Amino acid sequence: MGRLFGTDGVRGVANELLTSALAAEIGKAGAWVLSGKSEKKVKILIGRDTRISGQMLEAALTAGICSVGADVYILGVAPTPAVAYLTKKYGFDAGVVVSASHNSFEFNGIKFFDKTGYKLPDETENEIEAYILGEKDGIPTPVGEKVGCVHDFSDKLSDYIEKAVSTATTRFDGKFFVLDCANGASYNTAKKLSKLLVHVLRCFPTSPTELILTIIAARHIWKTLQRRFPSLKLMQALPLTAMPTECWQLTKMVTWLTAM
Repeated sequence: MGRLFGTDGVRGVANELLTSALAAEIGKAGAWVLSGKSEKKVKILIGRDTRISGQMLEAALTAGICSVGADVYILGVAPTPAVAYLTKKYGFDAGVVVSASHNSFEFNGIKFFDKTGYKLPDETENEIEAYILGEKDGIPTPVGEKVGCVHDFSDKLSDYIEKAVSTATTRFDGKFFVLDCANGASYNTAKKLSKLLVHVLRCFPTSPTELILTIIAARHIWKTLQRRFPSLKLMQALPLTAMPTECWQLTKMVTWLTAM
C-alpha cells in the first residue's frame, strides 16, 4: 500500500480502497497520535456529507476512535466548514470530515482538522500513516470504563448557522433566491441559513439520500429555472456544490432571481 494521505486527507472509492477496515485503522491511529500518544481522554467531532457510504465509514471511523479510549461526537450531515468551526468553538481535540468533495458519489474520504479547525500538518499525517501501515506500533486497547463513548452533537449545527449569519454584511430584501443544493452536505444548513437572510423562492434538490452529487451544474440550471419560474428574470446562476464554503458567503454562492 502506498501513501494514504493526499492533499486533502485519505480518498478513494468506498469499499474498494477506502474500506470500513481502513477507516477503523485511520480512526484508531488518528486518535492515538492526536492524544499525544497518552491515555488522555480526547474528544473528536465527526461530520459527513450525503454520500451513500458515509454512514458506513462514519461508523467504522467511530469504532476505531473509541477503541483507543477517545470519545466521539457525531454532528451528522454538515458542510466541511461547520466541522472546522465547531471543533474550535467547543474545544475538541480534533475534527474529522467524511467526504470526497467534488468527486463522484462512489468516492469518499476522511480528513482531519486539529483543535484550531485547520488541516493537520504533514508531519502529523505522516505519523498517523506510519501506525496504519505498521511502521510504528504500540497503540493501546483499553477495556472497561476506559473505552470511548459516542455522543450526539447534531443540535449544535445551529451554532454554525448563527455564525454564518453574523458574517453577512449584505441583505437582499425584496429579492428572490433559488438555491441549488446539489444534493450535497449543505442541503439542510443552506436552506435554514438563507431563511434568516433572504426570501427563498425555491430550494432544490434537498434530498440527503441522493446518489448523485453536483450533477446539476450551471450550464444545466438556466433553462430549468427559467422553465419553473417564467415570470422571473434570471440574473445570475451559481449553484452550491458538494464541498460547500458557501455558508460563509451565501450572497455570492446562490442562484438569484429578481422580479421583472
